[in-house]
Amino acid sequence: EKIHDILHLLVEKSLIMFTDLFKKAKNKFEIITIFLALLELIRLREVIIRQPAPFAEIEIIKNTEAIKPLGSNG
Repeated sequence: EKIHDILHLLVEKSLIMFTDLFKKAKNKFEIITIFLALLELIRLREVIIRQPAPFAEIEIIKNTEAIKPLGSNG
């Protein structure tokens, strides 16, 4: 469910800040679930994580390279 929520946010916005994912979390369990969902999306290469500078906010963007048209060889 959280994976779907993150992907849905990335459809609405092209970039999400890492801390924004956790603002609506109600408890520690939900924070852990969101973090694990994000790790899974990184593993599946559905999202790209970047940090423009040391100590800067972490940015999450959808990996457009992961979207392949039907019938493509690859």
